[in-house]
Amino acid sequence: MPVTDLRPRYRNRQHRILTRRHLVLSVLALSLAIVATSAQNSSTAPGGFRVRKSVTALTVGERRDFVEAVLALKRARSPYDQSLTYYDQFVRWHKDRYVCHSADHANAATMMMVHTGPMFLPWHREFLRRFEDALREVSGKNIAVPYWDWTDRESVNPDNPRSVFRDDFMGGSGDPSDQYEVTTGPFGRGVWVLNVHPEGAFWAPSKSMHLTRKLGDAQGLPTQADVDAAFAADQYDVAPFNLASDRARSFRNAVEGEMASYVLACGADGWMGPMPAPTGMPGTSKRLTLHNLVHLWVGGIISPGDARTAARYATMFVSTSPNDPVFFLHHANVDRLWAIWQARHPGKVYEPKSGQPANNADSPMVPFGSVTPDAVWSIAALGYRYE
Repeated sequence: MPVTDLRPRYRNRQHRILTRRHLVLSVLALSLAIVATSAQNSSTAPGGFRVRKSVTALTVGERRDFVEAVLALKRARSPYDQSLTYYDQFVRWHKDRYVCHSADHANAATMMMVHTGPMFLPWHREFLRRFEDALREVSGKNIAVPYWDWTDRESVNPDNPRSVFRDDFMGGSGDPSDQYEVTTGPFGRGVWVLNVHPEGAFWAPSKSMHLTRKLGDAQGLPTQADVDAAFAADQYDVAPFNLASDRARSFRNAVEGEMASYVLACGADGWMGPMPAPTGMPGTSKRLTLHNLVHLWVGGIISPGDARTAARYATMFVSTSPNDPVFFLHHANVDRLWAIWQARHPGKVYEPKSGQPANNADSPMVPFGSVTPDAVWSIAALGYRYE
């Protein structure tokens, strides 16, 4: 065959080789871009990918490092507001979510609802992630916030050297003879001072300069059966995207827990607080569950109040509940349960996607800039997992 007859074949073969090379390079470039994007979405704090462990799995050194990092955060100044400590900045952010921004405060369509609304889980996920970043920043160590699995009764067993409320970790219950102020552990009276206090008629009786706890609400801690019931919900959230959302279908409402015949309502002073739910309102009962129950179990009701005064709650059951470092262990477990639900319900997405201004999948989460619920849907993309 003449040489000239081979040239088209040669050119075609060369074209195929170049095409394959181009394809390989394109895939490689895309892979590198994905890795780069993942790195941007992950924290730039030291340590890379993070593993959040159970409180009961922490070593003595890990318990000590976490406590020291929290104390260091309390001493450091906030990069966002120099009038606050870095730790108190997180308390202030949480407290500010109890400010009413509309007359129709109970309607998730009119304001961002990070409590009793669809933003509850993604907002607290970002809140917790930033707290973890701050701990790493001030300590220079690869701190990961541990989670407190409240269904594990060993976690609150005083004889367990790795339980939550030991004197070398979170400290114990408050002194009933002294307004339930905590006197033990690294966050006791004389060491841990509360600088950000509740405001508004609902919370005024709860103010204290010190951490208060009344461990052991009579309802007890959540059980595994309670958790399994929440896992059975087949949607992230459902209309009307508030306390009345069907907990058999809304995981968000199921894991957030009952409000025990109360709703968050707006007072004349512009602050939200608990008020009796309207008669016959669906989604309310006399029993708290899961997230809300744990807040009560730790914080407790110091005095029930009467028709003229609000109940007096201990620290973990008020708007400034992050004043108690246990808050972050508790919410790490809430976030873990959400991650498990996500793994068990692949393909499910944040709801509502639209139609609920300030609460949609692409709504910015105040005060976290442009971060949206969709942006925090994947914990792998955020750079952490649960052990």
